[in-house]
Amino acid sequence: MASEASTEVKIPDKVFFRIGEVGTLTGVKPYVLRYWETEFRHLRPRKSKSGQRLYRKPDIELILRIKELLWARKFTIAGARTELSRRKTSPSASLDDIKPLESPAEAAAKVDPKLTRKIDELEVTTKELEEQNRTAEVKSRRANARAEVAEKRAARAEKRVDELMTLSQRQGQDLRTVRDSLRLLRASVHQYLDKNQR
Repeated sequence: MASEASTEVKIPDKVFFRIGEVGTLTGVKPYVLRYWETEFRHLRPRKSKSGQRLYRKPDIELILRIKELLWARKFTIAGARTELSRRKTSPSASLDDIKPLESPAEAAAKVDPKLTRKIDELEVTTKELEEQNRTAEVKSRRANARAEVAEKRAARAEKRVDELMTLSQRQGQDLRTVRDSLRLLRASVHQYLDKNQR
């Protein structure tokens, strides 16, 4: 059941392989292998007591099949999943027999030409909406930049008002002190004048 891709790679005769070894053998980086484990339910390596992944030979063959479908034949992850499950049900199928899935437009054209026109119209509308969305994003970014500038100006103005109020309060206290001093001086002058007039 080894695929054409797995015959190109010589898999050593071992029971288990660590993720680094599998990455070297298959040409797939370890982080991609970990991601594929979340997307393809059949790819479930065992784990050691320390939590390291331990791949078996069938796991490596499956990785090579997934790699062939995704990278060489340009399948989507969903399409590759479908093909792998189809291979499980019909083991005689080889990777050469697998054809990439048709686009929705191609499938619709086979069914109804009116659908093709509708799909074309929707694609045009989608492109127009995407362009409007990009324009709106640019305007939004500009508006946000202007709002930030306005906020900074408002903060500076608020700080200046606080400084002026503090200064005004100080000056108000100074004026009260001067006023009180003048009252005392006036009172002293009145007392002096009263004493001298007598």
